[in-house]
Amino acid sequence: MKDEDLVQKIKEKFDRDQGYWSSTYEEAKKDMKFLSGEPDAQWEGIRDKPSPALTIDRLSSVVNQIANDIRMNTPAIRIIPGDRESSEDVAEILSGLIKNIEYESGADSVYDSAALSSVRCGLGFMRVETEYEDNESFNQKICIKRVPNPLNVFIDCTSTESDGSDMKHATILQEILVSDFKEEYPKNDPADFKANGAEKQYKDEDSIFIAEHFYVKTSKEEIVSPDGMQKRPVMRKTIHRVLLSGKDILEQTTFPGDYIPVVPVFGEEYWIDGKRYLCSAIRRAKDPQRMYNYWRSVETSLVKNQRVSPTMVAEGAISGYESEWKDHTSLVVQYKTYDAAGNALPQPVRLPPPQIPTGIINAAREMAEDIKHHYRDWE
Repeated sequence: MKDEDLVQKIKEKFDRDQGYWSSTYEEAKKDMKFLSGEPDAQWEGIRDKPSPALTIDRLSSVVNQIANDIRMNTPAIRIIPGDRESSEDVAEILSGLIKNIEYESGADSVYDSAALSSVRCGLGFMRVETEYEDNESFNQKICIKRVPNPLNVFIDCTSTESDGSDMKHATILQEILVSDFKEEYPKNDPADFKANGAEKQYKDEDSIFIAEHFYVKTSKEEIVSPDGMQKRPVMRKTIHRVLLSGKDILEQTTFPGDYIPVVPVFGEEYWIDGKRYLCSAIRRAKDPQRMYNYWRSVETSLVKNQRVSPTMVAEGAISGYESEWKDHTSLVVQYKTYDAAGNALPQPVRLPPPQIPTGIINAAREMAEDIKHHYRDWE
């Protein structure tokens, strides 16, 4: 297949996957922004904001609690003999090899990162790579790597397995500066993989996306039993890896193994009309969090006004002494006892401060309980 044909075919698969996952990724992006700490991130969509509009984030502690529970029980790969021909000694050796791969890869943090991402936004990813042992060696080693931004990974939209083992392809986007692209790939002109339409002239300080694409290619072979009495066809898999820009193939290799080396970690999963949807731990608790912010802000506003009790005075009674009455720290304030006609004026009277309605306090408490309720659903 010609390079331009392969680029076009990969782009078509990417567009199909991107369209399938777009609604899920849009909700995931909203979840991450909600927890980002950006100003007013938890007030988006609320028009009637009180003053002050406070953000009292209770969801981050929920996410951290769930993540800590996962860290206390970090998953690990185990090898168990599966039949009479298997050996416990071999299983122990393989387990040791895998533990060494996990140790050298810092796999605990990789697993935790993917799990935390699924809690925050509904999905996370990790990947398997091979790399040379050092600059002088031709030996390669297996590494388990984290994926910092799950929204840059688009897996086969026809995959249905929870671990993605049935994926036929996957695409990982990488943002790169044009200056770095020119340095790494001097024979190729920079072209954004995500761009559609006419080519664009990029400056060195601009950034573009390149793509790392994996796909499975199968070939039919025939196997023969040890005694030569039986034959049957089998499908052999080859995993191809392609690194490409918007118009060129930059690198092309194969990956050892039978599976696409990208592992999804999904949050709550549900299917509607044959389409997969994912939900984070916080998505259904965002409205209670918004209302908790609202009612606590209203309560704060009332308390701010409550510190000064209003005073009822007769007209003209404090004329000339307004500054003393505005300065609420003054221990002595003066007022007039007679008006201009010589009539006696009533003494100024302090009125009771405004009271915080119990409904507002109860509403804030109920929202806090609703947030806890959603956390318990994930325990």
